[in-house]
Amino acid sequence: MEAHGDLGSLMLALTVILVGAKIGGDVAQRFGQPAVLGELMAGLILGNLGMLGVDSLGFMGDDPVLDAIAQIGVVVLLFGVGLESTLGQRRGWGRRRCWWRSSG
Repeated sequence: MEAHGDLGSLMLALTVILVGAKIGGDVAQRFGQPAVLGELMAGLILGNLGMLGVDSLGFMGDDPVLDAIAQIGVVVLLFGVGLESTLGQRRGWGRRRCWWRSSG
């Protein structure tokens, strides 16, 4: 493909992803859940549309630029989660994990 076609498909993919994330976030908030949960669910749905026979967005899985953007997004998401949690919360996570592992 030429450079113009690649840019157009990248912009289409980003538009589909951002609109899907916005809709997913709004739906999650209507059910009293955090918006990020709906955004993640939208990503899961969009990523697995090929399994449902929708192949029109298959070009998104082969785009290395979109893959790089997605990897940066994962790092930013995990960084944000780290900023929102406190050290006291993390101590509680360890106790629950130890209990969960020893109970099974």
